[in-house]
Amino acid sequence: MEEVAEKELPFSVQEVADVIGRQKALHLIGRLHCKSTNGRRQKYKLHVPKHAKPHFNLSKIIGLDDAKAMSKEFAGITLHLAGCAEIIRDFRNQGIENAIKRNIPTKMIASWFGVTTRQIRYIRAGLPQRCGKLAPRRQE
Repeated sequence: MEEVAEKELPFSVQEVADVIGRQKALHLIGRLHCKSTNGRRQKYKLHVPKHAKPHFNLSKIIGLDDAKAMSKEFAGITLHLAGCAEIIRDFRNQGIENAIKRNIPTKMIASWFGVTTRQIRYIRAGLPQRCGKLAPRRQE
């Protein structure tokens, strides 16, 4: 898959990306559950085990080798990672566009990515989105 446009990652996420790579770090954040901080920015909490094992969630998400690398770097620490909603959305949309190019049915793509068929149509049409909804048009 082609690299999503290079946008600067938040420092907390960049630390993880330095260990496992940018795409895997974004994939990891995309799979973590969000904890809102007083209705403000999203924070993702991740406990990195001292010793990675194949049955741990971290290993299931990024693979055992990368989980071991994370354990070596952050053993026993709970990381509080900043949200990367815009970058993750671009990454998701790129995956959807690739699936569309391969003529995969819209309903199947929607179920894979956890979006609606309407969102798939917006992505296909190239319409701007914000938080899963169509962004308001700019008045010029």
